[in-house]
Amino acid sequence: MGLFDGSKKNKLMKKGYNLFNQGKYQESLECYDKILEIDPIYIKAWHGRGAVLQNLEQYKESLKSYGYALGIDPNYFNAWSGKGYALDKLDKYQEALECYNKALELNPRYTDAWYNKGRILDIRFKEHQNALECYDKVLEIDPKYIGAWYSKATTLILICEYDKSLECLERVIELDSSYENVWISKGIVLGNLNRYEEAIISFSKGLELNPKEDMGWNFKATAYDNLGEYDKSLECLEKALILNPKNFYAWTDKGNILNQLNKPQEAIKCLDKALELNPDYTYAKESKEKILSIIESELHE
Repeated sequence: MGLFDGSKKNKLMKKGYNLFNQGKYQESLECYDKILEIDPIYIKAWHGRGAVLQNLEQYKESLKSYGYALGIDPNYFNAWSGKGYALDKLDKYQEALECYNKALELNPRYTDAWYNKGRILDIRFKEHQNALECYDKVLEIDPKYIGAWYSKATTLILICEYDKSLECLERVIELDSSYENVWISKGIVLGNLNRYEEAIISFSKGLELNPKEDMGWNFKATAYDNLGEYDKSLECLEKALILNPKNFYAWTDKGNILNQLNKPQEAIKCLDKALELNPDYTYAKESKEKILSIIESELHE
């Protein structure tokens, strides 16, 4: 490869990287392909190509690119991590975990690998304590890794460690107050701590950022319900159902609120709708049975 080819390769590499960051994945892919025509063993191009294909959701093709990269250099830890991500998306969780472990063996301070390992342990294997250890490792290396703070918070919710979860969510808000659904998650935690007024404030902030989040309206409705403010709860549920008419949680909650407002027949209709959408939803079944039982007992009085 001559000097001209080397210069062209570097320019294409920079262009491909910039296009990738702009979300122009197809154009970025073309740059990496051109680089590999010039230099078929340029490992960074194979890795870049794998990352682009991941974002195009072409995970099998992505694996091939990472495979070529690792064929050139088996110690290229970025490719091991990328391969792990692709395998996770292909539902090959154990293999994915092994790839993350290999990446961390090569680079114990690789925060993305620790984070993704934590996510797979958390979501795929339900090993919440082991996942928390991974998130803590990320935060030990990079205390501003916002995804790790948020994932740690959601994991702590799952194991009912609400006070600790709230601390993590406050840290997320300090770093980026518009991050994903942080305000909705904070509202859920406050609700579980029976701090319903604060929960409503948090849900409201979340819905200002994303008013189309139907479950956010659902959660806000629950907070109003717990305060006995049924009309406001019902308003929130109506908004949730406008956004997502298939939200069986909202139909169930609406049914229960209508029952609280002494409208049992309307309540039954909502619960029937919930069960039409999800026949196995136990809470809707139990709610309907309870209302029918009360109606029947009143008829026999």
